[in-house]
Amino acid sequence: MNAMNPITTPALSIDCLGKTFQGVAALEDVSFAVPKGALTVVLGAAGAGKTTLLRAIAGLERPDAGAIHIGGKDMAGREPRDRDVAMIFDNLALYPDKTGFDNIANPLRIRGMEKGVIEAAVKDIAARLKIAHILNRKPKTMSGGERQRVALGRALVRTPALFLLDEPLSSLDAQLRIELRAELRRLQRSLGYTFLMATPDFAEAMAIADTVIMLRAGKVVQIADPQTLYDEPADREVARFVGA
Repeated sequence: MNAMNPITTPALSIDCLGKTFQGVAALEDVSFAVPKGALTVVLGAAGAGKTTLLRAIAGLERPDAGAIHIGGKDMAGREPRDRDVAMIFDNLALYPDKTGFDNIANPLRIRGMEKGVIEAAVKDIAARLKIAHILNRKPKTMSGGERQRVALGRALVRTPALFLLDEPLSSLDAQLRIELRAELRRLQRSLGYTFLMATPDFAEAMAIADTVIMLRAGKVVQIADPQTLYDEPADREVARFVGA
């Protein structure tokens, strides 16, 4: 019997993924799995292939080789809208003419949800992100951190199978990054979301990840929990990247 057990089926499974741009390998034989309800971080320097990997999972790039399964389902040929994935970028621009409430509610309205359900969902996520007091304000009256929280709320108000986060906090100042990454981790745990987050910041990865996937030049170098990655790096380059 080959049916997958829904309890043990990973939220995401990548098998021998490959992608080449103009003869240069951006991803090469990449394989890993992300358990449901886990926060997994793809760590690597600029040009390691992090964004290409996330775009391939989201369906925005077509891989040249390998397979992507989300919730046990093969994603080959599926459009981005059919993958039950939310992608959160660094530059999550808000609608300037809409209030904080309307910005967060927008994806739920697009899906035709009832007004009462939308209001309850928006208020819940706003309370969790501590932005209930700015729901009636427009983005131009908000601070940078408040706008970022509203943008995160707009993504998090959905309940997809998988969240893909591509350096979502990189444009914020250091203190706000620390605060927001702690909130992301808290939300992920309390709501049981599955996150795959890309970052070049080893301190960020070490602070929030259940598992770290070390990516270098499009190849997976090591997969380990943060402490093991730090204590037992696969090679000198990994040690240099995550050490002090």
